[in-house]
Amino acid sequence: MTDHKPKKPTKIEELKIPDRVIVFLILSVLKDAAVNGESEYGIAEKLKVPNFVIKPIITDLKEKSKFIETFTSQITNQLHYRILTAGDIAQTEMMKIYQYKSYIAPIAFEDYCKSVTEQAAKLNLNTKLDDINDICKQRGLHLSDDFKMELKTLVTNRRPFLIYGPPGNGKTAITEVLHNLLDYTIYIPYSIYLNGDIYPYFIDGVHESLDATIDKETFKTYDNRWIYATPPKIVVCTNSSVEYFDMRGLILPPQVIANLGMMIIDDFGRNPPHNPNQKSSIEILNRFITLFESEADVLELGNGRARFPVKERIILSSNMKMDDILDQAFRRRLPFNLATYNPPTDVAEKIFVDSAKKLGAKFSDDELKTLFTFFEGLYKQNKISVPGSDARDMLTYIRATKDVPDPFLFTKEDLQRAFGKRYDVIKENVNMF
Repeated sequence: MTDHKPKKPTKIEELKIPDRVIVFLILSVLKDAAVNGESEYGIAEKLKVPNFVIKPIITDLKEKSKFIETFTSQITNQLHYRILTAGDIAQTEMMKIYQYKSYIAPIAFEDYCKSVTEQAAKLNLNTKLDDINDICKQRGLHLSDDFKMELKTLVTNRRPFLIYGPPGNGKTAITEVLHNLLDYTIYIPYSIYLNGDIYPYFIDGVHESLDATIDKETFKTYDNRWIYATPPKIVVCTNSSVEYFDMRGLILPPQVIANLGMMIIDDFGRNPPHNPNQKSSIEILNRFITLFESEADVLELGNGRARFPVKERIILSSNMKMDDILDQAFRRRLPFNLATYNPPTDVAEKIFVDSAKKLGAKFSDDELKTLFTFFEGLYKQNKISVPGSDARDMLTYIRATKDVPDPFLFTKEDLQRAFGKRYDVIKENVNMF
């Protein structure tokens, strides 16, 4: 866990956002509450700001602006606030400006930048080989000790890197391992205030909130506009244009949303053949060339520009040869790379045996090893080795052909038939390298 716990604000000035933003949020709460209104504490709870911080603004809205009024709620028998016509009109006009549909008060951009930098400096990067072994065991991955050492080095070093090699050799699984190795927790804002706009930051499904795991007393001790979370993992495919990494209205780009976590640019270098709008991988690299070195990105906003910190693991994953996607200039900026090739025979055998057992095969280990020897021989006859995923894919195909799949029984003839079905794809993938 990071010890960077956001400090709870004690006065309005510490929010570092204009009073009009707080006015907009208060009016939004009361507009949605309609005739039932809301108590002062209820408003503060929805804004995630202490009630004594926003109390002066609530008082002004009632006494000066005449946007709200008080009444005794028949439901709670307590003093509540409700919006008046003037306040309703003001909120509608402000919604056109902010386009923000939450009540949670945003974090000032300067505080967000400071938080990312401070958290990144304190995160635990001391990955152990035992951690990698545990994750591989849980996921049923068979990796060599040398390969695991490379993973350890890559996750400890925050520099961007490239994973490359022929299809079917675990690049996606390896990125899962790398993400699981980010064994820490972070604080991220629900939203950010910058240059007169509110930018939503927290994305449910991308960010995983851990707020529910915190006891109530501890939860009260820090600024609840920040969300306690696991490090995010964002996967971007290169069939997205290079503009995908720029601002799109109030939508922050993936390299910002992935801060303190991981961003994977998948299938890098392989562009759709019939997409005239597709940008090449070189254009994406050109877009990131400064970012890789500075860990920051200057983004063009609707009303100016801002320099965002980008402190995360950036991984490029490709089924292509390194020479086909990186020239020497980019290799200097991506000095750490990880090649994934077809596994050696002993590892391929373990994958075959494990895959068969998971599918319910009722054979002894010796029988499965004999079947693997025949299976591998089909590849050797064609002067190729067995890709890491082929045992799983072909055995799954064979099982699907059985009228009675359980118990799962298969023969050498089944393996030969499955090999013939996939040979064209296998040959194409091997020829790439």
